[in-house]
Amino acid sequence: MRPSKELLFNKQSKEIIELSSADEYLAKLIYSIGDHSLRLRSKYFESLIRIIVGQQLSIHAARKIWENLKITCGEYTPKKILQRNVGDLKAAGLSTAKASYIHGLARQIVNHDLDLDELTLLEDEEVIRKLVEIKGIGKWSAEMYLIFSLGRLDVFSHDDVGLQRGIKWLYRLPAEPLQKTYIQIAEKWRPYRTIASLYIWEAINQGIINGNSFHES
Repeated sequence: MRPSKELLFNKQSKEIIELSSADEYLAKLIYSIGDHSLRLRSKYFESLIRIIVGQQLSIHAARKIWENLKITCGEYTPKKILQRNVGDLKAAGLSTAKASYIHGLARQIVNHDLDLDELTLLEDEEVIRKLVEIKGIGKWSAEMYLIFSLGRLDVFSHDDVGLQRGIKWLYRLPAEPLQKTYIQIAEKWRPYRTIASLYIWEAINQGIINGNSFHES
């Protein structure tokens, strides 16, 4: 069964109450941002190719390539992708590797080697295991899929540069903390590590982490 299309969080939400009780730093951030929501990407194939497009790119660059790809293919469906060759996808701005990955993903689905609907029935770690078997999809990409498409609530991507930056700012950590430090902090957020991550990303989006007023208040 596909998850609800939108996740909504406010100060009355059970998840927000528990997170705020577990972590005073996060509680302050949640209070500052207020209500938050996430509209899930329910078109699973489209979501995966969006994640591949965005790997190691700025939001602006990824958006431009995404728009070009829509013009090139018309629709983000496996059959439409396969009507274009790798060279066509490269012309939209993709690297050779990413164009090949997207082409390969489309072929797996058309050949019935991969059923994305079946992933909704699996536990988080099993979804990750299945996805990383696909060329071009690593652990970070699989974690983003769990969050932004399947709406899983307890995912923490400790390799995400944005989360690392936000956590360093929120907890006033040393310049280069060990990776285990991020993991230990996120343990306090279980079983809602996704929600905590969403608030930290939102702090970045709103520019909150660029100033000192938050910590001074």
